[in-house]
Amino acid sequence: MELEKARKEKEDKKAEQENNEREKKRALKAAHQNKKNTAVCSSSEESSTTNDEAEDGLEKTHSREKERAEKKKRSGNKKGALKGSKPTKCSPVAQKRVTFRFHLAMPLIRRVQMMMMMMMMMMMMMMMMMMMMMMICLLVTLSL
Repeated sequence: MELEKARKEKEDKKAEQENNEREKKRALKAAHQNKKNTAVCSSSEESSTTNDEAEDGLEKTHSREKERAEKKKRSGNKKGALKGSKPTKCSPVAQKRVTFRFHLAMPLIRRVQMMMMMMMMMMMMMMMMMMMMMMICLLVTLSL
């Protein structure tokens, strides 16, 4: 009987400690949420602060918001072609289109660039050959 009572007391103490910890966590979360939702200064504090201090506080909050927006733009799909693009849920057909665009666009562009370079080189070689032919023709005509 005494052992059972001792066990029950220990279990009750543990349960109370766990409940207290949970309540503390809830209170901290609620306080943190209230800090986010409420204004920075109450009406009594506003009378004591000057306009400069209020403007400084506003500038700080604006700069924080800008930094958060920049972080959101920077973060996202790092492997994608566009920076800041996040993967979206869409139909399989649209997903195939997106994967085609992003994964195959670069090799296709490289192929086109290589073809353009080859065409330019061929044109240059043809121009050089024509110039050489003209020079040979001029030399032959002048030598006669």
